[in-house]
Order: sequence, then structure tokens, then C-alpha cells
Amino acid sequence: MDNNNVVELEFSIEKELYDEFQKLGDYLFYWDDKKEQKFEVEDLIKSALESYIDNILRSGPQIADWLIGKANDKKYTLKNRLKKVLKKKDKSQVWLSEKTGLPRSTVSQILSNNHEVSLRHFLLIWKTLDCPPLEKVLYFDEE
Repeated sequence: MDNNNVVELEFSIEKELYDEFQKLGDYLFYWDDKKEQKFEVEDLIKSALESYIDNILRSGPQIADWLIGKANDKKYTLKNRLKKVLKKKDKSQVWLSEKTGLPRSTVSQILSNNHEVSLRHFLLIWKTLDCPPLEKVLYFDEE
């Protein structure tokens, strides 16, 4: 790989989130027939981020422009459709609160798009809802 096209990043995540990635990776690696190399959480996180960005970039030019800074004259807010997903699954906010361990008020605010959801809370809810396609869950709203 050409080092001129690579940017090294270093960041920290909560231990609980790391453990969730480890469990997911162990599960995925278990079903991988190749198993030629050792599973690394960092590789799973890198792949997840690459996939996430790829999905967003394929979601339409408006989102791609926003992500790469070409939509300077417009302001967008990231919103979610988690409430619709929850309804489709015929589950309640109380159920989601109990499954995720998040307070009911937090779940309500997230589902109502009343404040930006943290990555940790989003992943927790997203996983609890069986990981619906991100392009169906997230969207940008023009203010």
C-alpha cells in the first residue's frame, strides 16, 4: 500500500464497546473457513468504519458532499429513523430501554431526534434492533 495515501490514526474507545467488538469478531472469525490469521479487534473496527463510510457515500450526492465538505452553503443535521424500526419490530420504547440499559428518557430523546445520539448509544440501540441497514436508519436533514 502506498504510504502517501494512508493516514495513521490513534483513538480510544470505552472498554465495554471494545468487548462488544471482540465478541462480534470472535463470532465472525469462528464462521470464517480461512482462519489463516489471528483476529484483531482493530481490523474489525477499521473494516466497520470503511463499510460505514462507503455506505454513506453511496447514499447519495447530498450526503457525500456534506461529508467531504462541499456543502458549505447548507447546514445538515444527522437524524435517525430508529423509531420507525422499533415500530416495525412491534417493540416499545420501554422494551428498548430495558434491553439496552439506557434510561427511558434517553431512549425517548434519541428516537424523537431531540438531541444528537452518541456513537455508543447508537451502536447499542442499532445492535439491539438487529443491525438494520444504516442507509435506512440514518439520514441528513437540511436545517
